[in-house]
Amino acid sequence: MNSTLAYNTAKAFLLSFATLTFAEVASATSGHVFLVTESSSSSLTVTYDGTPVTTTLLGPDNWDFNLPDAVHLGFGEGSYGSPTGAAVTEPGGGTLGPWNNVFTLTTLNTPYVSLVTVTSDATTTSGFAVTLANDVSGNVGTDQADGLSIYLTFNDLGDSGTSTVPDGGTAGLMLGGALSILGLIRRKLA
Repeated sequence: MNSTLAYNTAKAFLLSFATLTFAEVASATSGHVFLVTESSSSSLTVTYDGTPVTTTLLGPDNWDFNLPDAVHLGFGEGSYGSPTGAAVTEPGGGTLGPWNNVFTLTTLNTPYVSLVTVTSDATTTSGFAVTLANDVSGNVGTDQADGLSIYLTFNDLGDSGTSTVPDGGTAGLMLGGALSILGLIRRKLA
């Protein structure tokens, strides 16, 4: 009876892991992938759909850059005219911050812009920002060129020192290993 419980528990874990992995891949392929990685208070790496984007350091923990397409980050009418986009909690931070802000400044007359500003380690954020956890992908806006969603992942390595989520290759290896273990358990029970 205990071996059946272990088998069912392992099976439920693997199905949950596979569902989450495939959901992340599906969401990333139905829109634009916007990756931002902060390595220190003076180092920021940005890619948009795999293409590197040149950043300009404005000061410690503050950069701006132009995306290849005009975008609107944030959602709702209230987001026009105020800095909006994504507020990513600092590693180890809570619901009150500190924040890594990835913002655009849009208006009703200019709803899409290519200029994006990043301010990390901020004590405040906009009430119109989409809140994300560090190193977790989320829908933060729309690309004007094709109307597709933009999925942002902000990874703050400057504070945490390590990545908390495995990359796709590592996740695949973990899934393969887990399926192998499940097969061994099933063979042992048969």
